[in-house]
Amino acid sequence: MSTLTQRDDGEQDIDVALVFNAADIPGRPADARARVHEAVLAAAPEGFRRAPERRTNAVTVWYSGGFHIDFAVYRISDRKMEHAGASWEPANPAASVDWFVRENRRLSPRWQPNALVADGQLRRIVRFMKYLRHGDQNIYPGGYVITALACRNYVPSANGDDIALARTLARATQEIARGSDVPDPVVRGRSLVARQKDVDRLLRYGGLLSQVLEPLRPLYGGRGRRIDAVGAWERAIGCELHRPRAT
Repeated sequence: MSTLTQRDDGEQDIDVALVFNAADIPGRPADARARVHEAVLAAAPEGFRRAPERRTNAVTVWYSGGFHIDFAVYRISDRKMEHAGASWEPANPAASVDWFVRENRRLSPRWQPNALVADGQLRRIVRFMKYLRHGDQNIYPGGYVITALACRNYVPSANGDDIALARTLARATQEIARGSDVPDPVVRGRSLVARQKDVDRLLRYGGLLSQVLEPLRPLYGGRGRRIDAVGAWERAIGCELHRPRAT
């Protein structure tokens, strides 16, 4: 999807899909993840910052370089792909990528000569919305949930990414406050926030977006006065932005 964000503290969270023929791995999801866990330990027993962990949805490996990788396990049989979570659930990572590529092309403003924004604005908005979790990411929704949420609420703007981002955040905040679901855009009938802990993470993210929007209200509230736009965005996202040097 090309929406990976780079954390300031180097703690990168990278997702990798491992797809097996169903006949080549154990039938129980937990056993399939255990097989991957054993293979990781056998390949590099001394190369980790902490012991690899078998989680419900993936095998997580913390590398000494600071980043960690979630190895999600999938099986495929009779053209059907399933993910090894608490149970085998229908999933298709490649279809998810194809979906987002189409949405980015379909919804983003089309580039024209002298345009104020580059092509592919939706992809940048998704990156921004994922980056906002630069604190403790574990208390907020995962990247795919945020990607789906962003696409559902994206408000394009040919006049600037800042405008599109602020309007998208406002719509996403309203949707979360209404208690709306976040459907899987690829697997029909599946919710991305089916568990209570997923709902809790989504609500925390809605609170985070409200905090981000507060310093931006003077920019987009139609109050008719000049304010420091860069300063407002710095307060909103909690980091210092690059300011052009005076000439």
